[in-house]
Amino acid sequence: MTAKFIQLRRIPSSAVIVCHSLFSGYKGKAQRVLFLAGFFLVCVLPLFAQAPAMARDAAPKDKLIEKALVEYRRGNTPNALDRIYKVLEKYPKNARAIDLYNQINADEAKRLCRAAEIYFRNGETDLARAKIGDSRALSVDVFLSYVEEKVIEAKSYLANQNPVMCGESVAEILFFDPRNNEALKLKDLLGSSFFKELYNSVKREKQKLSSRKYLEAQKLSSNPVKALALANYALKLDPSNAPAAKFRKKMLNKLAKEEESGLDKSEKQRAKDKHRATVYFLKAEKYYKKRKFEKAFKYFEKAAAKDPSLEKAKKMKDETGELICTAELSSAFGFLASGKKRAASRCVKKARRYDPAMVAKKAEELIREAGKLTASGDKKGAGISFQQASLLNPGYEDAKNVAGASAETKEAWKLYRAGNYARCDDIISSAARQYPGNIEIMFLGSMNSAQLALDKGDFLETRKFLLRAVKLKPLHGEVWDFFNRMDELLNILGYEPERENE
Repeated sequence: MTAKFIQLRRIPSSAVIVCHSLFSGYKGKAQRVLFLAGFFLVCVLPLFAQAPAMARDAAPKDKLIEKALVEYRRGNTPNALDRIYKVLEKYPKNARAIDLYNQINADEAKRLCRAAEIYFRNGETDLARAKIGDSRALSVDVFLSYVEEKVIEAKSYLANQNPVMCGESVAEILFFDPRNNEALKLKDLLGSSFFKELYNSVKREKQKLSSRKYLEAQKLSSNPVKALALANYALKLDPSNAPAAKFRKKMLNKLAKEEESGLDKSEKQRAKDKHRATVYFLKAEKYYKKRKFEKAFKYFEKAAAKDPSLEKAKKMKDETGELICTAELSSAFGFLASGKKRAASRCVKKARRYDPAMVAKKAEELIREAGKLTASGDKKGAGISFQQASLLNPGYEDAKNVAGASAETKEAWKLYRAGNYARCDDIISSAARQYPGNIEIMFLGSMNSAQLALDKGDFLETRKFLLRAVKLKPLHGEVWDFFNRMDELLNILGYEPERENE
């Protein structure tokens, strides 16, 4: 009934006005009734007759759209498109069909782009080109949007210091869109002598870090889970690190054997181990109460090894190790204050045996504390903290220099990031005289000088200082931040400077 009443709106307003004027001309009641009956037969009744036909006409259209939607949700795009084409051939202005058609088209265009990418990576370039052509034919906007996503991906690889993946991504982009300006810029950058030098520096730095992580992993070989994590990280930094790869394999075998031996144990054996773990735990508690922490640690460790599910043993082992480490560090600092460096070193070595993480953390805290004391003018307190930090971590041989310069560099970095390069240069120059040879100051000085040269438009000088910074800290984020300003960088690294250097 609703459809029928809607059709009454199809009566022209002019006809209604004329009928109203004629109707008002009839004075008698009988005449008016006759007029209304005639109006109903001539104007209204035909509309009611048309309504069922229109409803029948709309039903197939709606069914086809629903079927197309079902096929689309199932992932059968060709069938969905066929049904939508049929609707649009008959009803080219149907909004629902148009919206569904556009949505299916866009999804199909994106799917074809992904297929082209897969074919390209597999070396099937002819098939990849065919898919690209089909995608563009369906939706140029979707195709261009897909290429733009790939450009962003390539830049993210570069920002994450992965030029190999960036190069592969650029090759894909240029296959899809040979004239893509951003991809061509990236290609020029990756091919420049500057970038080759940068990449070699990055590889060397990562190889050093990888070697360090491998050595750390070896020291933790008694804990195969932690050792394996470090070995994996070492290989991520440098996949060619053969000793790390060999060590990783060894840890995997060790874990597999431990798991296998655990599975092979009979219920009787597991019960024995649990009982033994309880005996060790009770002994450990006994020594702990007597404050014989080293013996307590030994038995807590044994209990945890016999029964890994005994969480309390692990917790108490860690707590006891922390107590021993704290006491040994206190003794170490006492020996250091009285000039007994060998005795202090022995205490630190012992502390590291029970809680290596605590020793490393304490060293970092001391360096930060020394920096604060230096900034506040407490040179005596700062000197003590420097000595203690160097004792805990021999890598802080230049601890005084590092921490002493930290207050200066902190302010300089703020100015650098705010773009105040002239004021930053003043602070860096002063700090360089006070702390000669400090790498952090030298690095920031090189970066700041590169920015000053860039502001003057002197690209050769910019390039020189940027290369100097790269050699000092090739993995530093500030170096790679230059690559976000591609147009400036290409001027710095472009063919003119290259030719002048030849």
